[in-house]
Amino acid sequence: MDEPFLQKLRALGVEVGTKSVAPPVKHGTSLPIDHVMDGRELTTQYGSIFISEQLYPINHQHGNTSLSNKSLNLNTFFVWAGNSGLTQTSLENLLFLDTETSGLSGGTGTFAFMVGLGYWDPSGFKIIQLFLRDLSEEPALLASLIEIASSFAVVVTFNGKSFDIPLLNTRYVMNGLSSPFKEIFHIDLLMLSRRIWRNRLASRALGSLETEILSFARSEEEIPGWLIPDLYFDYLKTRNAYPLKGVFYHNNKDVLSMAVLLRHLADLLENPLEYNPKEGLDLIAIAQIFENLNRLEDAVHLYEFSLGLGLPRHFFIQTLYRYANIRKKSQAWNAAIQLWTQASQYGEFGACIEIAKFHEHKSKNIEEALAWTNKAIICFQQAMLPPYIRRQKNIELEGRLKRLQTKLKKESKNG
Repeated sequence: MDEPFLQKLRALGVEVGTKSVAPPVKHGTSLPIDHVMDGRELTTQYGSIFISEQLYPINHQHGNTSLSNKSLNLNTFFVWAGNSGLTQTSLENLLFLDTETSGLSGGTGTFAFMVGLGYWDPSGFKIIQLFLRDLSEEPALLASLIEIASSFAVVVTFNGKSFDIPLLNTRYVMNGLSSPFKEIFHIDLLMLSRRIWRNRLASRALGSLETEILSFARSEEEIPGWLIPDLYFDYLKTRNAYPLKGVFYHNNKDVLSMAVLLRHLADLLENPLEYNPKEGLDLIAIAQIFENLNRLEDAVHLYEFSLGLGLPRHFFIQTLYRYANIRKKSQAWNAAIQLWTQASQYGEFGACIEIAKFHEHKSKNIEEALAWTNKAIICFQQAMLPPYIRRQKNIELEGRLKRLQTKLKKESKNG
């Protein structure tokens, strides 16, 4: 049997292999959700829904990272997110959110049948899962979500800016209710995860980050995301909630992983060399973030450190350019020229041009500028470039060469 089919059997409560096979649920047998999951009924003015709650102790270890909120500094994290006014915000004002839906296509026909929420409180990290036992309970779920979310200043998601939050906002409109997420600052961890790990990891999906970054492995209770909508629609038909146990597990771990990932990201932004001293590709990505935040000396420190670690050729040269550009802007010319010279040794004609520009306009050494232009032409001729770029760069180099030759002749006459 292939693995997807085995996974579906396990999701339905069937054990495969040498272990005994669980007896199948008899046709027509219903198993209510409160017989499968610990929880209670939550009543709102629009009716009631099922709610499951779990409290993780503050020292809970999730992979290689503790859930603890102690010593967690979010200052740089909030500045990166574009809201420096939140730097004094208590961690207990963060609400983590993840939905399980009827499909991934979006649009008015897609709805959330489960909303997982997580937040820190004095006793630990609490996860609440709101569940639709029937489609008619959607207004009650949305109303209960309003009541919970209104107590928080920030909502944190993973890919929520393009999926979870727009989906929920649409459902609020369709049910004639006002979405609480229009008033809450939103942070999507996927955006920062892509920035930091795009150089090193092929996938920045939450499941990949759990494995590659958090060293967390899910148990056999895990349900693959593509199977979840079918399991819910099967539940609506059969009223057998047993297969949904794995969906609750999946959603619970998504929320938990987001909280731990936020801690890891925040620690990386505050002390990258303490938390990730060996991954040069990650460090240069963080350096670029610091550069964009105008924390130039912090960026320089990471660029220098990363170059010393040794980087793949493409990233090594890219880092030389970025580092040199910072030194150029601060007019630290000796440092910039040293970096461009290093890049020129790899055949980088752009670095040769930068040095030629310096000698033409700053040091006024036309002879040296001409020598570096000629070196740029040699490197350019050996470079693999698309035809349209080659034509444009060739025109620029020929123009520079002629201008410098003319200047040198004038200097010779005047001399």
